[in-house]
Amino acid sequence: MSIARLTYRCPHCESALELEPQATDQLLSCPSPLCGKPFRAEVPTAAPVNRIIVPSGNGIEAEEDAVPTEAPPSVPLAQPAAEREDPVEVVHLDMLRRYPFRCLGYGLLGLIGLVGVVWFGVAGRTFWTLLFAVSLGYALYRLIPWWLRMRHTTVTITTKRCMVEAGVFSKESEVYPLEHVTDVQVSQGLLSRFLNVGDIVLLSNDGERKQVMLMAVPDPKRVAEHIRTRH
Repeated sequence: MSIARLTYRCPHCESALELEPQATDQLLSCPSPLCGKPFRAEVPTAAPVNRIIVPSGNGIEAEEDAVPTEAPPSVPLAQPAAEREDPVEVVHLDMLRRYPFRCLGYGLLGLIGLVGVVWFGVAGRTFWTLLFAVSLGYALYRLIPWWLRMRHTTVTITTKRCMVEAGVFSKESEVYPLEHVTDVQVSQGLLSRFLNVGDIVLLSNDGERKQVMLMAVPDPKRVAEHIRTRH
């Protein structure tokens, strides 16, 4: 036996949706991926009509049984906001904007080492060639693994959790429920504010007080506001 559902329109985006009758007194989320805003649905009222009057071809009104209309096309089902989890944002860390001078230093060291290897290698100066090769190798050793770690670290914020996923060859994930987040802080220096990047500090308490730092986050104030408004 199928369960009767109520058809509504989202008050925010006007999208058609369905919901269970028992959900009318709950806070719901619009199922549209372009909306997702919360709303409450009111129970509609109606009076039963068994027969209707329709005009006949000769102008004489006749009674006929009401003919049910065609079933409306299927629409998404609204879920209670407390049960639904939607992605809010996926953040990729930006090491160049967070550490511009360090990146520039490693880049210049690698460039000088490369030029020195080529220059003294052509000239046959073995000692200087090896010296600049060491400089080039050190710059690459420091820069490439660091870039790979930052490139493969993502912060995913949903309506319920903050998930940090890191790892180049094997992924490791840390999950922080937003209901346990007690405070969100943004740390930015003068240059970081100019480049719109910074660090976010999450203070969590799920029986054990924790402090989590998310470094090199682009537009950190906006990301922190996403977390604040959902915990």
